[in-house]
Amino acid sequence: KGSVNYIDGMPAVENAKADAEFDLNKMSVLISKGNIGTIQINPFTLVMSDFDKPVQVIDIPLKLSGSVQDIMRLIDNPPMHYAQAVGLSVDSITGQSIVEARLKFPMLKALAIKDMDVAVHADLTNVASTQLVKGLTLSQGALGLDVDKTKLEAKGTVNVNATPFQITLSQMFTDAAGKPMREATAHALIKEDQWKAWGIDALNGTKGTTVLSLQLAQDSALNATVT
Repeated sequence: KGSVNYIDGMPAVENAKADAEFDLNKMSVLISKGNIGTIQINPFTLVMSDFDKPVQVIDIPLKLSGSVQDIMRLIDNPPMHYAQAVGLSVDSITGQSIVEARLKFPMLKALAIKDMDVAVHADLTNVASTQLVKGLTLSQGALGLDVDKTKLEAKGTVNVNATPFQITLSQMFTDAAGKPMREATAHALIKEDQWKAWGIDALNGTKGTTVLSLQLAQDSALNATVT
């Protein structure tokens, strides 16, 4: 057992069991066991190639499982900084996650996110927070999350103040001309007995179900439109 370093700035794979094969052009390393802190790693094979070229390339297909906090903390390390890019405080959210990620990049000493091909899909369960959105309690979230080096997209369901919502979120990491930096939608059916949880006493006597639909678009200057 040992440790495997794969990106400068990222924590190493610890307690790793690895077997390697190599030839003149590439090396394949099967990581059959390991962890990154409390994050568990399923077996995967990383490939280092282009040994006959000035700059080599590494391809890493990761499968991880752990808490949402630990996964978010992992991808907030340099050079990615994904949690910071969407304004998310890692300690503001709880839940569990299963992650599939593909990282491919040149083996450079000073690696930047622009040099990387990144594709991440995460299934988040039991997502909860009392801090993510001021004044709102989020619980029982079940979300699918997709991330690459240009954007983050999420969709799924979450209870907001005990009311089930369908939500979507798209966050660009770089300014794209003519497109909002952030877009979000939220849809819910609010029953007559659920208004109290929202602190809207005037609607407590409302009969039947109210359809609530919200859309938000925000540009790079933080100008927002809500409908």
